[in-house]
Amino acid sequence: MTPRSKQQAPGAAPGQGRGLDQETIIARAIEQLDRAGMARFSLRGLAASMGVPVTSLYWHISNRDTLLALARDTVSAEVDVPDVSKTGWRHAVGGYARSLHAMVLRHPWVVDTSANPMPMGSQTLALTERVFTIFQAPGYSGTDLVHANSLVTAHAVGSAVLEAATTSAREAAPPATPVEGLVADEDTVNRQARFGLWWQTNRDHDLARLQREGFEFGLTRILDSLDSTGVVRHND
Repeated sequence: MTPRSKQQAPGAAPGQGRGLDQETIIARAIEQLDRAGMARFSLRGLAASMGVPVTSLYWHISNRDTLLALARDTVSAEVDVPDVSKTGWRHAVGGYARSLHAMVLRHPWVVDTSANPMPMGSQTLALTERVFTIFQAPGYSGTDLVHANSLVTAHAVGSAVLEAATTSAREAAPPATPVEGLVADEDTVNRQARFGLWWQTNRDHDLARLQREGFEFGLTRILDSLDSTGVVRHND
């Protein structure tokens, strides 16, 4: 892992905080965020779960926002970007999108932290450089490269958010969440209308599985679109 500078409270001295270190605090914060989400996350709650006074955290973490930024930067290292020189641009972009999608499913709170203006850390910067490389390979550059990257990233993240919400609902009321649950009152569904016919046919299907299929469908269409712009060299 790329070393990161310690962000201590003003006047903090090395070796304080009951033997804690920043990496341990970040790891425990990620565990708590995965379990309870952003809304319920606090430094006081984190300290209690670790069995230490909250003041001990401030020797290593200046505030909640700093910890969230470090946690987001840490999980960004989980995203894999295939080597475009070995796989070709299409497989590289698809591999990146699937890995990003999987990371957001594991850590859906990263979307909440991304809504705040947090500077990118070293891991996120390294990931961005690798992603830019795969989009540059087929000929994208400048603003077009940024837009192509944003298109794929937004699709992967947005699809993961929808699937994460469905998975969360499933965990709250198992078993699998069916399509049937998309409507509050089935008596209001017009079974002769287009949606009603689809809903009636698929009402027992697993919604999360359909969402995953939708992610793959959309990713294929996005890659096809990028391929048809005339910029991509057909070398895969």
